[in-house]
Amino acid sequence: MKNEKSLRLLSVDQVIELAQKQGVDFGKGKPYNRLRYYTKLGWLPNMQRKGKNGEGHYPHWVINRLKLIQKLKDKGYSNEIIAETIEKREKIRSLFAPLLTSRFQRKLLLGGISLLLGLIILSELDIIPIGKSKKEPLPLIQPETSVFP
Repeated sequence: MKNEKSLRLLSVDQVIELAQKQGVDFGKGKPYNRLRYYTKLGWLPNMQRKGKNGEGHYPHWVINRLKLIQKLKDKGYSNEIIAETIEKREKIRSLFAPLLTSRFQRKLLLGGISLLLGLIILSELDIIPIGKSKKEPLPLIQPETSVFP
């Protein structure tokens, strides 16, 4: 399940405005046409139609995608390299997406707490010596022992 922010939809005008504020250069021509071009290349998802007039909307995460595209273009990467980079990021994201759910994070937290409590109990019962040295303590020099003969 995606988090609420990633599901939030932005109008095309909002996407353009936010992206430009964050340094995205849509080049010559209309930014709307650049968004359509990136969609055609597969770099952006298709717009979702919303409202009575069927205006197009994009998910909020498109802003970060546009910033990534801008960064790669600024470095002089070709469209092929940009496409490969986006594809690799999508694969990584899809692998880790289940880890980002709040349900998984709660389970991980509870599991970690349970493990920690178990280790504390086992240590207190001297079943596992956590924090206890296996070496014998160094013998203290007795006051009557002379260091020099």
